[in-house]
Amino acid sequence: MSRLKAPMAYVWALMAVPIVLATFIGMNFWARKLVSFTKLKVSPWCTGGDITSVVDRGTYETHVHRPVFGGLFGPRARGFVQVTLKAGDGSLPASISEEIDFNGDDSSDFRIDLDTETNEASLESHNDRVIGLGEVLAPGKDRVIRVTLRRDAN
Repeated sequence: MSRLKAPMAYVWALMAVPIVLATFIGMNFWARKLVSFTKLKVSPWCTGGDITSVVDRGTYETHVHRPVFGGLFGPRARGFVQVTLKAGDGSLPASISEEIDFNGDDSSDFRIDLDTETNEASLESHNDRVIGLGEVLAPGKDRVIRVTLRRDAN
């Protein structure tokens, strides 16, 4: 029996090689299949949520995302709204001032003034739910601004 153990182990190892290769070579394929099968989604805390409005400014676009308050077991007391300034073919202007309506009532909820060269922003609130300025991120030529919000009492 001991004479068969070593050859059987080598046969087993050789049979496992194609499985290991298929797993690593097709890792992206299997990952996409797993995500589509389980209907997993990336958290809006990472992506900024769904885009609710897009305003074309000619050289750039302003994307306003849905306010994000979702928590693990229910909505959080504080959240954020993300504003993405997408550069077109060129780059963003040196200075940008945007009036943002995040709740869709056709009145400005806050104004953002952004210096795209230093990535410094200031916020002027017109809504009591707007708490303050969150992050200013610079992925490539675009700018992402997160404004901290208080959840509505309703």
